[in-house]
Amino acid sequence: MARRPHLTLRRLEGQLERRKKPGFGNAPPRNHVLHGGELRLQLARIVERNAERDAQRVDEHVADPTVILKINTDGYISEDALTGVGLQILEQRSDDVTVALSKDPNLTVLRERSQQYAGPIPVTQVGARHAGLFGAIDSFAELSANDKIGSALARHGFATVEMIPEGDVFLIDVELWDVNEDLLRDLYVDRVARKADEFGGELLSRYRGAGLFIARVRVPGAGLKELLAMTEVAWIDLPPVPDFAPDPGANLTTTELPPISPPSPNAVCIGIIDSGITAAHPMLDGVIAGAFGVPNRLGSDDEIRHGTSVAALASYGSIAGQISQNILAPRFRIASAKVVNANGRFDEERTVADLVEEAIRRLNAEYSCRVINISLADIEHIVGSRPSNWAMTLDNLVRELGIVITVSAGNILSISHRIAEEGVGIYPEYLLEEEHRLYEPASSMNSLVIGSLAHSNGLMPGEEFDADIVALTATHHPSPFSRGGPGFAKSIKPDLVEYGGTAVWQGFSSTLSADRDSCGILTLNPNYLQSLMVYRHGTSFAAPIAAYKAAACWFPRRTEPVRRIISIEN
Repeated sequence: MARRPHLTLRRLEGQLERRKKPGFGNAPPRNHVLHGGELRLQLARIVERNAERDAQRVDEHVADPTVILKINTDGYISEDALTGVGLQILEQRSDDVTVALSKDPNLTVLRERSQQYAGPIPVTQVGARHAGLFGAIDSFAELSANDKIGSALARHGFATVEMIPEGDVFLIDVELWDVNEDLLRDLYVDRVARKADEFGGELLSRYRGAGLFIARVRVPGAGLKELLAMTEVAWIDLPPVPDFAPDPGANLTTTELPPISPPSPNAVCIGIIDSGITAAHPMLDGVIAGAFGVPNRLGSDDEIRHGTSVAALASYGSIAGQISQNILAPRFRIASAKVVNANGRFDEERTVADLVEEAIRRLNAEYSCRVINISLADIEHIVGSRPSNWAMTLDNLVRELGIVITVSAGNILSISHRIAEEGVGIYPEYLLEEEHRLYEPASSMNSLVIGSLAHSNGLMPGEEFDADIVALTATHHPSPFSRGGPGFAKSIKPDLVEYGGTAVWQGFSSTLSADRDSCGILTLNPNYLQSLMVYRHGTSFAAPIAAYKAAACWFPRRTEPVRRIISIEN
């Protein structure tokens, strides 16, 4: 019997092309005299520009010896080779661009070696000295302002500095190069604060994590342009914005329920980082271990009615399955960390990496949460060529704390216009399009990224004969709204899929609709005075099912990697 009957295998006809080996090819042949002379001139100009900037900083009391280099390559360069000329790799931006740091303002060793490369070939050698390094380098430069514009800014129409309106006010995350020296970090933040103040903006907060150094800034466009020009700035982008599926109109009213058997006080506690929780819900009696806001002023109540529905699935698993068996037995306790406000937005004054780290550390330390769910995909940032700041924070915390983190893949927010123009036949191919790739923080390599499967075709009784309502899916098919991989560095993501609902095409309104009972997954309604339960759809509600299964794998002697493997296998 097939272990995964919903995955059909088809024979691939034809011949596969041989895959190219990863990495760089050999360095191209060069005239070492001419090429070496060009590299020496480029380095001299960079040193000169850096000295001119330093000469203008007469009011600073901390010496800044750093030089940031953008190295364009056309061959493989080892980290040891760069270390040997006094350079430390800060970031590999692409296969052919490396960003490196020197703490020698004169680039002494690097310039000496480039001069030797350009000089005569020793009689004992076949090629020029240091040709393995400089022969693989196309050029040395500094990062331009456009090099530092993040993906969300670009998608909003600000792909170049010239496209940024000077009068508009921007709330931004300024990622600074982490030079691993506290005095320089403070100096860099002070420079950002002074630059923002110069243009009537303000520094709101700063965050320092493992390999991360971010300042949250509000500044007019003119100041944003100046920040992009600063050498200590690595990236600037818009802050994350949570992805919430629309609240459905279809509610289930339940007048008779079986008795609730709450989880044991010693049961595993799952952490939920979301919009808060409605602790007074009758079906959460005995389930809530604790709730808090990050920051504290948010409180813990579920004002936008999302976190309660997520938490219920993490505690109960399948609520519909339990009701069909005439039982209500939530298995796990829940601790809730509220990180978004009543408008569904993160706090403006702190970075999301900072908020999420505090939430995870508190859930782990105060409630012993070893499984944590985050159903807050960021609609501003699609997974691309570099992991997001909060994805890096998740990776660091998974390693440090030995925990399992489940995150939702994110939802495709609008495809109706495409279906109206091209027909329902574009499903499921559109799921593979670049614009429908995973939302951040799904670039996290150590987290379990959860996509959504359809639990049914979404039709109500009798609608199978209605030509104006078309089912796109069958049971076990990908949900029409579920975002797909690959993940960062072409990793296989999502890691898992769970049932998160479906959608049907309504021809009479030209809409892909999931706002009906038949398209959703049964969970708890935060507005319990209206009805105890509600049908919801989205990857937000698939992720907590995976968290439930991960918690079921929890045993004290099992390490996080073992639990991760068991969760995937199950």
